Amino acid sequence: MTQFEFISVFASIILGLGLAHLLTGAIQQLYRGQIDYVQTCYALVALLLIVLNWWGLFAWKDEGAWSLTQFFVLVLWSLAMFAVCVAVYPFGETGQQEFETHRRVVLIAVAGVGVLDIVQTALHGALFTPVYYLPFVLHFVALALAAAVIRNALAQKIIATYFPLTTFFWGFVWTAAAMGG
Repeated sequence: MTQFEFISVFASIILGLGLAHLLTGAIQQLYRGQIDYVQTCYALVALLLIVLNWWGLFAWKDEGAWSLTQFFVLVLWSLAMFAVCVAVYPFGETGQQEFETHRRVVLIAVAGVGVLDIVQTALHGALFTPVYYLPFVLHFVALALAAAVIRNALAQKIIATYFPLTTFFWGFVWTAAAMGG
């Protein structure tokens, strides 16, 4: 087993647990008939973050010598995505009112994923490849932090809609091109 395989299996377990939690939470909300638009948008963001970053992890496959710092950052990056999933559907949540109290946690976790993505990309030596990577991720982090303090319901819906749309666009335009389709 190579070092990449060892590390990717560990990260995959964490991401898989996040995905399982996300799907469980979504199905429970469907059964209860308590679908919230903003929560659903953030669930889509969490799903896209996990799937696209799981795919993006493959960029590390040719890394020669691994450092403890690289391993630690990739584990934190994976844990942050797991945290987004748990924040979207907290344990014991029963409806929209509870989600609204945890919405800030979701947004802070999303910002954390962005910051850790920048760190892991820098460690991989691809921070400016492509040149628009850093501005895109920084705008994502800034918007998540701003949304954490915005209380206006319409603004929340607009931001919640923006996140999955841009994440989808980013993933299937930039990531597909960067990773070879």
